[in-house]
Amino acid sequence: MSWDGAERRKQTMSCQQEILEKIASVERKIDRISLAIYGNGEPAKGFIVRMDRLEQTKSALLWTVAIIGTSVIGIIIHGIAQAMGR
Repeated sequence: MSWDGAERRKQTMSCQQEILEKIASVERKIDRISLAIYGNGEPAKGFIVRMDRLEQTKSALLWTVAIIGTSVIGIIIHGIAQAMGR
């Protein structure tokens, strides 16, 4: 074994290289996640816009169901009132 530290430097360089490779791997993964969330310059393909559209659709659907439900109740009440002779 050498006392000049050459072997220790090789080990340190190897560890540094391994750390840099892991950091690069994490950065690639973060980039993929970012593309999925925000869409690559095409917001319509990102999860945020798609989720917003789902929420808007749900809101419109609930409003439509409420209007239909209110109309049905009104028709039923009107029918009952006519049947009672008013």
